[in-house]
Amino acid sequence: MWMTALAITACVAPVPHVAATMDDGGSTGCGTRQCTDLLRVSLIASAGVFDGGSYALAWSVDGVDDGCGFVLSGDAASCGGDPPCVLDGDCPAEFGFTVPPHSVLVDIEPAPTQFSMTVLRDGEVIAESSFAPQYDTYFPNGADCEPSCRLGAASIDVP
Repeated sequence: MWMTALAITACVAPVPHVAATMDDGGSTGCGTRQCTDLLRVSLIASAGVFDGGSYALAWSVDGVDDGCGFVLSGDAASCGGDPPCVLDGDCPAEFGFTVPPHSVLVDIEPAPTQFSMTVLRDGEVIAESSFAPQYDTYFPNGADCEPSCRLGAASIDVP
């Protein structure tokens, strides 16, 4: 893990245990739930709220590049009276803007062994992070039942 001169940090921590209800799976007592290996990256507004602008997220998963973008507005009129809001975008993300600190949660699949992300606002790099994620294994159908999946979590402070 490394930090840039922009005072960006990345905290890498395992995802807490995920509980799943059991289905009646027959004689084994196992359920039929499926799961996916993934890394959940939380972009956290270090000042509490994200500034409006055009955001681009560029990431590399084990050397393969990908990314997405979204336009965030702080204008009450364009947000139906409740800013901030996302006006446009293609990010497969959950946007947490109701209570500070604001967050953007992006799930990266499959779970990478090496990960790096660059966050740009209006074309300017505002955060960068690179790390080897840590994962917890969970069993959605019970400890003695398949499948098993790896879940990891990381946060990146965004100024």
